[in-house]
Amino acid sequence: MAPPKTINVLIVDDDRATQRMLADALTKQGFTVTVERDGEWAIKTFEKKSFDAVLLDLLLPALNGYEVARQMRALPKGKRTPIIMISGVYKNALHQREAVQKHGAYAFLEKPMRLQALYDTLKQALGDKYPRPRAPEPPPPPVEDDEKTGEHLADTSAQEEQREVEAQSKKVEISSGGFQVIRGDFAQKPFAEVLAEIYRWRGSGALLLRREKVKKIVFFREGTPVSIKSNLLSECLGRVMVAQKMISEPECEESLTRMKTSKRQQGTVLIEMGCISPHNLQHALKLQLQTKLFDVFTWDQGEYQFNPKADLPADPVDLGMTTAQVIHEGIKRCFDETRLKRWLGDVDQSYVHPSTQPLYALQDAQLGDEEQALLSAAEGHKTVATLRAMAILSPLDTDRLLFAMKCAQMVELKDKAAEGKAHPSIAEIARAATEAQAPRPPPLPQPPPCRPSCRCRRRPPASPTCHCRGKTRAPPRASTPAARLRPRPTRRRRAKPARRRSETGKIASSPDRAARCCPSSRW
Repeated sequence: MAPPKTINVLIVDDDRATQRMLADALTKQGFTVTVERDGEWAIKTFEKKSFDAVLLDLLLPALNGYEVARQMRALPKGKRTPIIMISGVYKNALHQREAVQKHGAYAFLEKPMRLQALYDTLKQALGDKYPRPRAPEPPPPPVEDDEKTGEHLADTSAQEEQREVEAQSKKVEISSGGFQVIRGDFAQKPFAEVLAEIYRWRGSGALLLRREKVKKIVFFREGTPVSIKSNLLSECLGRVMVAQKMISEPECEESLTRMKTSKRQQGTVLIEMGCISPHNLQHALKLQLQTKLFDVFTWDQGEYQFNPKADLPADPVDLGMTTAQVIHEGIKRCFDETRLKRWLGDVDQSYVHPSTQPLYALQDAQLGDEEQALLSAAEGHKTVATLRAMAILSPLDTDRLLFAMKCAQMVELKDKAAEGKAHPSIAEIARAATEAQAPRPPPLPQPPPCRPSCRCRRRPPASPTCHCRGKTRAPPRASTPAARLRPRPTRRRRAKPARRRSETGKIASSPDRAARCCPSSRW
């Protein structure tokens, strides 16, 4: 029986979350997925490979989606390839009609996208070519038992890193040197609390991690992890890119073959082969660092020790995450109910208090709206069970967030509720600080004061009605340059009535001037 034909789809989107969601969903449906971030490299990839369908975002770096579609349609194979345009900005009927009629899109889908609508659209576009969903694959074995799987994808730099970690792990000697010594066992303290402790001391140096044969070194600058090295060949760059659907396994093996002859780095070779764009290469290097680091959050056994005298590597790629963000993301990825129960204990009736001396600002954790709303409710008068019952997040995600914020010393769990009125939560304090820094609108112009000749002096200054005559004044003139250049209308002055003389020869005053100006005044 012949193997099923491979159905290739190209996803072009600069949002990594959307890329990952679509790639995972279509891979489960049986597609072979290739992802690109910018328009120029999407066209190069389309020219090099054969694709059965294209998912194209409209807002892209370098070239927009309409121009990418036009250049793809100009190629012979692009005239018969269905292009499905997606966008979270251009959603009205006019853009949808233009995408289909003017730019040749097969269909237009809005973000956030319903996967079933995507499946139905691809089934209509591909017909009998639509693949069958793949059976779920068994979970991968533990990292330390999986080296044979990734060893053939490891390049020379991964092998050099392995030797370097082995050599440095033998030379690590802990010496305080005026710095707080940090060492211990992961059976007594989770990795998240170790990160918070190093951040509290603003430590710079290297943290050696050991678990049986696995050894890793995390480098810190001012308490923030910036890089990590591992002796596991299974965490090499090639395997990360294959796992993220950036390249195929044959392309990775071909790049390794060319590396041996050209003596250049794997990323450079892959770019020259046209397999990956520079943007995706930088993203893959960051993902590799994150893969090495977040694996440590799964460790329940092992030793750690910090060496403040170690030199930081001159790596061009930085992890790009704050310590609070690493703690929060690592716990979200690696902690299930069993592990949370072990480290949190029975905290259903414990009250969640905002920390009086938080270790991080809330912005450092980069929380979502729902997570910030949950922290806003943690003002010291609600228990953990109450926060779960509020259903802002699922019970598991609620416990993960609270444990992450507890490790980051942003909340405290106590047996008693806060005394008196509820204190502002950490989220409310951060929101108030953000609003205080926001620019304020200029004050509204105040109406001019009452004319000096009015003797009543009764009208309040902010009232637009003149008290003495009961008439509404016109608003003040605009002070724009155009208004200043506009000629003013000429006013006609009333002729003054002739003064009449009384019988005694004196000039009589006009009849009751004070009463005419202000009838309620007495003179």
